[in-house]
Amino acid sequence: MNRETPDTTVMIMHPSNDTILRALTAISQIPTTKPQDWLSSAERSVEFLKLNVQSDRLVLFASMPCVLIHAVLAPIKEPEPA
Repeated sequence: MNRETPDTTVMIMHPSNDTILRALTAISQIPTTKPQDWLSSAERSVEFLKLNVQSDRLVLFASMPCVLIHAVLAPIKEPEPA
């Protein structure tokens, strides 16, 4: 199922992805009343990334108005030559 908004297109394949989408949306939206509060609470974004890498569901790419995640997976050790 696709959820499309003017600024985002997100593929929702599992109900728990909805929780991730809500968290990203909350980080992405600048409040209209006190925009300085959004910038001063930027630590929420760092905390999201820390939790993201430890989660069962990993966000590899997200592009929203104030969020850009572009991750690459790599092996922990070098693979053995064939």
